[in-house]
Amino acid sequence: VIKKFPNSIGSQNCLALQSKITEKTLGIVIEEVNLPNKPFKSLVKYKNFNKIYFSVYPVKKEDMDKIRQESDSYYNKNKTYKDYNAILIDYFKDKKAILQSENELPDDKDYQGHSVEVKLDGLALGTYIVFGSDKTNLNYDGGCVGYGFTTVSNISMIDRGQKDSTLEFYLLERELGLPIKDAKVDIYEEKYNNLISQYQYNKVTSIKTDTTGYFEIKPDIKDGRNLYIEISKGDDKFEFLSNNLSKKEYKFVNFYQYYKRTEPTGVKAKVFIFTDRSIYRPEQNIYFKAIAIR
Repeated sequence: VIKKFPNSIGSQNCLALQSKITEKTLGIVIEEVNLPNKPFKSLVKYKNFNKIYFSVYPVKKEDMDKIRQESDSYYNKNKTYKDYNAILIDYFKDKKAILQSENELPDDKDYQGHSVEVKLDGLALGTYIVFGSDKTNLNYDGGCVGYGFTTVSNISMIDRGQKDSTLEFYLLERELGLPIKDAKVDIYEEKYNNLISQYQYNKVTSIKTDTTGYFEIKPDIKDGRNLYIEISKGDDKFEFLSNNLSKKEYKFVNFYQYYKRTEPTGVKAKVFIFTDRSIYRPEQNIYFKAIAIR
């Protein structure tokens, strides 16, 4: 159709379908937290290419704030729009990667999407962005680029809420499960500042974990609140970077805490009644027992 009728609508539809079938696609999925200096896996979802190039860069909250500011002001500066992901890729493209590698991918030549796990070398403590590309230079023009964030930390956390809205936490070593003693925990509350028309983080308190890795946060008596927790043990910081387009850039662990709840006082009584069977014949005696608790 394309050769015989190049100017027809059918030919244009065929070209669009052909382009969709042969286009390259790439997606990268990485565990949110990985162990320090230990190899880790990346799930690569790809189509129509057989070699991937990885580049790893350290990333901080300030980097993501700069990228958002560039995205917000790009149109006013250039009178044209630029995709946020392109701005992010260009920001890191000119920086020096701390780790680069390349991997061959299975190529079935079937124009279908495939998935494979790829091993990446271990990283030191910190937060990183991992890029994957079908080209060596992160060129998204005519190629494809995917990326994912990961935090390298030996800290893990277990949390639970009590009936009175107290939040309880245990910090454990991610690899061995041992309690982390004397970890620093800074607790912030998000509140809206009417003077500057934006939310701010107000520090509530700073505490340390006990010998079992435990700490707790008592609720406010009247109001619920958004809490943001910063956790560190020496150079190990348990934090995450968000990649949404919002101007807010959280690097904290986030929880919502309800106001203090009180259980009603007084004695509660319950009665449970059991019969000896579920079905009876006419005029058959029915036997039952009752259990009262308080």
